[in-house]
Amino acid sequence: MNDQPIKGRILKEIRESRGISLETIYNETKVPLDALKAIEEGYTIRSISPFYLRGFAKIYARYLDVDVNKVIEDYIAQCALRA
Repeated sequence: MNDQPIKGRILKEIRESRGISLETIYNETKVPLDALKAIEEGYTIRSISPFYLRGFAKIYARYLDVDVNKVIEDYIAQCALRA
């Protein structure tokens, strides 16, 4: 079974379909590259709290003009499973 959040995959697919690199998103939003990769691939980073990761996911979704609330649902659920 794939543990990657569906919305993270969707963000990645949207980004790639628009030909936008992670580096471009980093330059525009200042969301760390490792956080962007974690959002897309569905893993956590010890040095970034779930609170910040959700915030970074919101920024990323806004940049791509995706419904932020639908994206964040995945991260709330993911954090609840790990608690």
